[in-house]
Amino acid sequence: DLVPLQRHFRCLFELAEQDGPHREMANWAAAEARDLLTHQTRQIPLHGDLHHDNVLKGVDGIWRVIDPHGLIGDPAYEVANIFGNPGGPHLFAPERVAALAEVFAPVLDCSPLRVLRFAGVHAAVSIAWSLRPPQSPEAVENIRERAAVAGFIRSLIA
Repeated sequence: DLVPLQRHFRCLFELAEQDGPHREMANWAAAEARDLLTHQTRQIPLHGDLHHDNVLKGVDGIWRVIDPHGLIGDPAYEVANIFGNPGGPHLFAPERVAALAEVFAPVLDCSPLRVLRFAGVHAAVSIAWSLRPPQSPEAVENIRERAAVAGFIRSLIA
């Protein structure tokens, strides 16, 4: 019952086909996603929403990861959400972004560039989710922040 990344990215592919202010970014991210999916070296079960709020230490001292999305796909996607969490100006520190990619890459058995590409794709997927009705102030803020993250990562890998 795990969701393949191709299906998980469907809203991004749909956004790339629509006119609107996010079409250019969505087209870039959709092209990246298609290329990354075409060249997956392996597919494994993924949490799909790994970030600081979903990793908790229990009173028993055991670390737990909560709120899985239940995906299957390229291991490099697993850390994509970390690049946009938690929000704030630190997201755009090139040394932070580079350091994260460098640390994750050998653990995931891929290049730092592959990690960054999935991070950019994920930011655009998040935009697509937030554009779905009903819109809320949180969704509008997420769109603004994730568009900035996707743009920043895109500029780093260009």
